[in-house]
Amino acid sequence: MKHLIITAGGTEEPIDRVRGIVNKSTGRVGAQVYRSLAAGLQEKREQGWSVEAITVHYVHGESAMIPAPVEGLPVVFYPVADVKSTLGVLKRIMDLQRVDFVVHAMAVSDFARSYLVEKKMLVDELYQEVMDKVIAGKSGKEIRQAIQHVMDAPKGKLDPDGKVPSDSDLFLSLDLTPKLIHIFKKINPDLFLVGFKLLQSGSEEQLVEAAVGLAERNGCDLVLANNLDEVGPEKHKAILVEAGRVKTCFNTKEGIGDGIAAEILERL
Repeated sequence: MKHLIITAGGTEEPIDRVRGIVNKSTGRVGAQVYRSLAAGLQEKREQGWSVEAITVHYVHGESAMIPAPVEGLPVVFYPVADVKSTLGVLKRIMDLQRVDFVVHAMAVSDFARSYLVEKKMLVDELYQEVMDKVIAGKSGKEIRQAIQHVMDAPKGKLDPDGKVPSDSDLFLSLDLTPKLIHIFKKINPDLFLVGFKLLQSGSEEQLVEAAVGLAERNGCDLVLANNLDEVGPEKHKAILVEAGRVKTCFNTKEGIGDGIAAEILERL
């Protein structure tokens, strides 16, 4: 039995109990990979091929498109919310079975809430801290350190477990989140990993360069690279990069799904 993880959709990082930081990822590519793989498996079986059984572990954002299960390709769905819950689910899946393939199509949030504070309160605290240091004759370095201390942990932070007020201007501080793609090859160096790289816009050369960087940092075997301005409901231009070279070009999500599914089928 082989095991495949597909991640799809996007994560959401809470600001408070009613607001959050979201992205526009629909999860359509991940869903298409599952459908294409199911169709490819069925075709091979009809042709008389002996294909090893495979189970799909489908990790998806709460608002992501979810594919309908297809007979012959068992799938287990794992809804997740934020980066922390996604990391926990991925580790649990990989602890319970040896994962052979990962298609990491999920748009994972790059930032999470550090704190939220009323802007006026933060300005007042910074002003007071700076004035105290100036009056005390502190050096520029010491004043800078004092400012940094306030910015790291202001006294007036709002409670994240409540609903923040909507009658004053606010300052939201964000922290970088861990890159989840790092964990796959750390847990199993032998698995086949497909990473995804999205740029705002760029030439094919720039896409390849970005894909190579992602592959080198995380051990990706393939990287699907695309530009945001070339992605839409009816189109999705992308390139599949392997070992620093363009292996395949795509124009639709269906084509992307078929291409990635074919790479997995070749390795079953």
